[in-house]
Amino acid sequence: GFKGGTWNAFSNNFTLRNSDAHAWCEIYDPTVQSWRREDPTPGAGETAADEATEAAVRARRIDRSWTARLDSLRVFWYRRIVNFDQRTQLETLKAVKSATQESGKRLRVALERLAEKVKAWVAGPWDARRVALWVGALALVAWAARYFRFSIRGFRWGRHGPGHDPVRAEAGRWLQRWRADEGGARSAEWQRVHEELQRLRYGRRETWPEPRAVFRRAQQVRREARRGVTTRGA
Repeated sequence: GFKGGTWNAFSNNFTLRNSDAHAWCEIYDPTVQSWRREDPTPGAGETAADEATEAAVRARRIDRSWTARLDSLRVFWYRRIVNFDQRTQLETLKAVKSATQESGKRLRVALERLAEKVKAWVAGPWDARRVALWVGALALVAWAARYFRFSIRGFRWGRHGPGHDPVRAEAGRWLQRWRADEGGARSAEWQRVHEELQRLRYGRRETWPEPRAVFRRAQQVRREARRGVTTRGA
């Protein structure tokens, strides 16, 4: 059999290794006419004193070494993966269901309390100070939303590297749309916007027109040109 072993404090199991293998002797006692188990190896006399209680054995044999850590991972594998039978599955599902229900209850209670606070706040007297605070809060939210939108746009443009120019890139996209719409007569306004887009795309920055105005006019002119083609086709 085995004698010894250690208590793994990480996975809470008793570990027996091949080094704990042991053999006992039996001696025939003619007085009682029966075989008695005897252990002539050194240290056998400590059994009665040291193994009086299970708690004493565990306290003496607790293993917190790195070997115990690795063994706990192996025990976890066998307990939760290899031996994941139907009973374990049901226990896991019950635990997940219970945790979900408890979380849902806490969330509902928190939302109900928040709703009550909001109702009480709305029902309170609306003096000049409170109106000013409300207007200031709305202005702060609007500013934060605008700042967040431009931050996201800047992040999107910044992903292309420090040499990326968002105005030139946008002008390039509009020129691609311009080339896709080539064909047919174009107005003088269409030609002028096309030249401004080329200047934004390839010209020096000091020669640029106002980019936002150019993009707005490009959208308007392209929409009118497409509408004119559709009307003539009809």
